[in-house]
Amino acid sequence: MPTIEHWINGTNTPAGSTRTAPAASKAFETSGDSSLSHRTKVVFAFRELLVKHEDELGRIISREHGKLVDDARGEIVRGREIVESRVRRDALREDCTMDKSSCTQTN
Repeated sequence: MPTIEHWINGTNTPAGSTRTAPAASKAFETSGDSSLSHRTKVVFAFRELLVKHEDELGRIISREHGKLVDDARGEIVRGREIVESRVRRDALREDCTMDKSSCTQTN
């Protein structure tokens, strides 16, 4: 089975590396400083990667989890729908603007 690596700070890093959690924590701390517009672009770029590599990801999931490829692709589609709904939810909130780095919940 191939080794899965993470892309961290511009280098391939083996899964389970001690660098993974600190890098994720640092990214989380600074991501809120980005504008909603920038974060939306990043999430939609991720969505586009899911679309572009759906067949490949489906084969990987099928191989690693013993699912039928069509079932695995269905998992990817459901994941993509979650990504899309999150962006739509943020975009529709009245207290968010595309140039605002954070939004506050209002009732």
